[in-house]
Parts: sequence; structure tokens; C-alpha cells
Amino acid sequence: MRLFLLLLVFSETVDRESLRFAYSTEQGFDTSCGLTTLSCLMDRYWGVPSDEVSLARDFLAERIAGGDLTVSFADMAAILKAKGFSCKAYQMTFDQLEKAVAGYAPVIVHYDKPEGHFALVLAIRDGSVLTADPAEGTISKGQAAFESLWSGNVMLAALSDRTVNLELIEEAKRSVWGRGELLDRAALEGAGVAGW
Repeated sequence: MRLFLLLLVFSETVDRESLRFAYSTEQGFDTSCGLTTLSCLMDRYWGVPSDEVSLARDFLAERIAGGDLTVSFADMAAILKAKGFSCKAYQMTFDQLEKAVAGYAPVIVHYDKPEGHFALVLAIRDGSVLTADPAEGTISKGQAAFESLWSGNVMLAALSDRTVNLELIEEAKRSVWGRGELLDRAALEGAGVAGW
């Protein structure tokens, strides 16, 4: 039985980098996390074709010459509205974020560290925050680790004529959190703890 489970797990082995960015988009430039977060939100989760290069070209043309691809929440709101989204920025506590994510995921979050950064929060469960981060990929962080980076600022965005791809969010949850649970069980088994 154990051999069967191991074969099943490894039969669909994917390289680490592909798995890391299976539910997020990797930023192509050092300062493009905001544009990449927007393109991931629009393209992967709302089905609106987008990428960081076209967003930069279409909305930041005057900045590109200087190599500046940074965006603020105001810039993000202008881009989202131009693409037909309704959006609003908020300052929230972690409890408020948890409620917002339950109803409006993915949610754009702003980190103070490192030096201002943007990511998406896909889900929160038992103090674990699932993020689609353009620098790190799709990862789970503990609440304390997340809050040590997060500025408390968020942006909610939605389209009136489409629904968000909840299946992709559920798949990300199963992939990241399920992989962690499998590794925990394997560690317990390796330590001689019965259970699977």
C-alpha cells in the first residue's frame, strides 16, 4: 500500500520551479511586482488576458524609459478600472483580511518589507496564509510571518460580467496545503508514528 502511494505521488512529479509558479506569475523585472500581481489577478483568476509587459507599455509608457516599473495602489486602481474592474483599497486587520479573503479572493496585499512589495492572498486557513507572490511563487506563510511583512493595506477587485476562477484557487489550496499535509504524515511515519 505504501509503495502504491509513493508511486502515485511521484508519477505526477513536476519540477520545483514549475510547481512554485503554477498558481502565480513570476515577475520579470526587479521592480515589477505590482504589475505582475495585477496581470496574475486579471489573467489567471479573472480570465482577462494580461501580462506585465503589456500593462507597463499601456499604462506606464512615460516611466519605462527610466526603467521604473513600480506602481502604487492608485496606479493599480487606475489600471484595474481601465480594464473594467471595480476596485477599492482598504486598511485592514488580519481578522478583517481573513473575512475579505473568504468572500473576495484573490485579494491584493501590500508588504512593507522588502521595500514595498505586492502579492495576492488566495486563502487563509488555521492561521496559514496562502499567497501567490510574484517573487516567491505560491506559498503558505504562518500568520506571524505574514503579518511581519504586511502593511495592512489591501485592494479588492471584481468584474461585474465574470466570476473569479474559484477552481484555480481550490487547486492551489490542495496543491500547497495538501503537499504540506502529505509531508507531515511522511515525517510522522518516518519517526515511527502510526497513522497512514
